[in-house]
Amino acid sequence: MNNSPDVRELAAGVQALVDHAAESGCIRSESGATTIWYAVSTAFLMIVGIAAISAGAVFSGLSRLQGIADLSALAGADAAPLVELALDATEVARIGCAVAAMVVASNEAELQSCTFGASDILVVVTKDLRVAGVPVALKAKARAGPP
Repeated sequence: MNNSPDVRELAAGVQALVDHAAESGCIRSESGATTIWYAVSTAFLMIVGIAAISAGAVFSGLSRLQGIADLSALAGADAAPLVELALDATEVARIGCAVAAMVVASNEAELQSCTFGASDILVVVTKDLRVAGVPVALKAKARAGPP
């Protein structure tokens, strides 16, 4: 006869030990841990993705606004020599800034300020943008002189 314990008896003994350890709180169940890690990592990746898209939208809006500012400054500076021959300096500045304002308005932005110097024009253009539901105020400056 063999005095060695049966494999089934050993398995039953090990299971009894595991059950006792689980009841006493020594062993914690890990069921659901993968689901939690998946949910947390998915939320993190979504937040990172939204942040990247938002940063791209702000950069794109700022680049477009800078183009509007450049275009309006060039248009205002280009109008100055045409009227400079017949008008005084304040009238030239008024007309140059009016031309710049028309360019800005046609591009759906706002002209914050327009300063006409001796030989150049400085415009500051603003535009409100909503990124991920958050309002963002963009601002661009441009300076141009006569051709």
